[in-house]
Amino acid sequence: MRGQIGTMTRQENFGDNFWYMVYFQKPGVAEAELEADVRKSLRMIYYSISGDAPEGIWFIPKKSSAKFLEGLIDPPAQNWTSSKTPLDRVVNADDAVSGSSTMKGRCGIRWFVILP
Repeated sequence: MRGQIGTMTRQENFGDNFWYMVYFQKPGVAEAELEADVRKSLRMIYYSISGDAPEGIWFIPKKSSAKFLEGLIDPPAQNWTSSKTPLDRVVNADDAVSGSSTMKGRCGIRWFVILP
């Protein structure tokens, strides 16, 4: 059985708990946070879903007022910032693009770029 439309995108359904779907519904909020430093944002996201990050980092509770990257770890630079990393290919792939589709494309559609 499906829930009602909007069940997963309305803050009142989650109390004072952060829910990423609600966060990404607010126009310009996620873009402002993530595009402030694209390289750092992607580095933190990719690291946090990698096997190198502490287990369960995505599931640490946070308040509804939190930002998306709050609680995620910015990994040690030596492993994630060399000039020949897949991260550079992802960041540089869309340098000429701006607007709300930029981070969404980098975070989703471009996964194939970082996989072996």
